[in-house]
Amino acid sequence: MPPFALANMAVPQATTCNDKLAGDSTAIAFRVDPLTINSNTVAVRDELSQYFDTMPADQSFPQLIGLLQTTINTDEQLAELAAEAWDYIISKQLWKVGYDSLEAFRADLGFEHTLESLIERHEQTKSRKQIETRGIMKNWNCPPEKALPVDIMPPWMSDDFLRNLRRLSKKCPLDAAIPLLNAAICVRIERPKTSKEPYQGT
Repeated sequence: MPPFALANMAVPQATTCNDKLAGDSTAIAFRVDPLTINSNTVAVRDELSQYFDTMPADQSFPQLIGLLQTTINTDEQLAELAAEAWDYIISKQLWKVGYDSLEAFRADLGFEHTLESLIERHEQTKSRKQIETRGIMKNWNCPPEKALPVDIMPPWMSDDFLRNLRRLSKKCPLDAAIPLLNAAICVRIERPKTSKEPYQGT
């Protein structure tokens, strides 16, 4: 797995490569130019068309890839937030403030139709992330949060990120991996929207 795949998951916005890697701890945090979606008056598809139709394909495609990746990561984070919030409510028995029973609270919330599948998905993701983390620790003798320098440490490690980092850890030692990651990030910083290289998915 080329380190470009990791950098492609996390395209930072920066003026220069050196500035970004020198002092920004969010060097791997993906950002995409936001779309202003007014769902009350304009369909999302129409909004996307207005935004991207005037762009050359080599500019619109990387941005749309970024939009998809951001959506995936946001969904994963929301699932984690929902699961942890639910666990906090249950562990602290906060539902007793307004309900006579947990069953009544679950029913009022529509738990089976709203949160249950979200929490189950989070538990599956959490299990996968633990497996990937153990693989990284086996290969590099340290967890990912200790392996990566602060200047390229993402603010949050997604399932995708850990999976690719584990693949990289199988192919080369940590001291060789860090320069490869830095170089891949620099390439993405310098050409975040106009790169003509084919997209390399994970």
